[in-house]
Amino acid sequence: MIHGSDFESAAGRVVRVLVDLANQQNLSLDMEDDEGLTAFDTALCEPGEDAYVLAAFLQQGFSLDESSLDLAICSCSFDEENASKVDLVLRNWPDTPANVSSALKAAVESGALAAIRLLENKFGAKMFDCKDESEETPMHRAVKAGITSTVDYLIQSKASPSEIDAQGVPPIGHALLLQRTEIFKALYGGDANLIVSGGRWDGSSVLAFAVSIKHSSSIAMIGFLLSGDLDECEPLRFPRLHEQAVLNARNKATGNTLLHDAALAADVGAVESMLRAGANSQALNHAGRTAAQETQREMAISSGVRSHDLEEIARLLGTE
Repeated sequence: MIHGSDFESAAGRVVRVLVDLANQQNLSLDMEDDEGLTAFDTALCEPGEDAYVLAAFLQQGFSLDESSLDLAICSCSFDEENASKVDLVLRNWPDTPANVSSALKAAVESGALAAIRLLENKFGAKMFDCKDESEETPMHRAVKAGITSTVDYLIQSKASPSEIDAQGVPPIGHALLLQRTEIFKALYGGDANLIVSGGRWDGSSVLAFAVSIKHSSSIAMIGFLLSGDLDECEPLRFPRLHEQAVLNARNKATGNTLLHDAALAADVGAVESMLRAGANSQALNHAGRTAAQETQREMAISSGVRSHDLEEIARLLGTE
């Protein structure tokens, strides 16, 4: 596009000439390229601070549709300074777009913080607690995308860090499942609930999502969370995880504690770390069995490496 002191009006003249030429040759202004984009779509989604080009298209009678907001967000992905097209689309939309949720999802998953701010200014922070068809909130999607800055922004905007999705997993649970320790730290610091509320893990500690998951440095994830690799004189990484209410939280459906879960998963490192942290090895599940008794039951039907791990767990729990 033409630049210089007259660049904005020049853009308008160029678009007008192209529109006139297309009309003369009976070419559709909605003609799509190999990626399924029209010229107007391309103006929307191309990166760069050139909202004046988009404005020129609008002045020539081009209309915004339900995809316009998503495309504009593509123009500022991972660029906190460039959301001028998103702002222009929002200012030229007479009503609330039907696809605000879709637009927010695109912004969250691409790390477009500037676009997220504009959406919040336009529609309010309540949209951060809206769920999609998978019962996921924007916080779930930010965690899955692995973008810590977006998670931080949502926390600052008072978005709920503890809602569960259709699978019963809260955002902090996904952080553990995906081994995203920096995001876990952010959610932990943002006062996310450490006891799951609702779903299949109702009543369980969020530590349940870390059982059998290995930390990148080969330390068992539970060991990392419970500071099992630190000397006793060193401060705990996450003190609230050491509270008895968290360590010994019981799943409402099964009555299993985290220690039961770790034993059943044959996660030796997790059992060792939890015992060191003070987990109650005598807690009974709804079947009336301790973690040690569940271990013995599993040993009777297991073989190979799993059987060896269960034997080690039985030793740690003080059974024969």
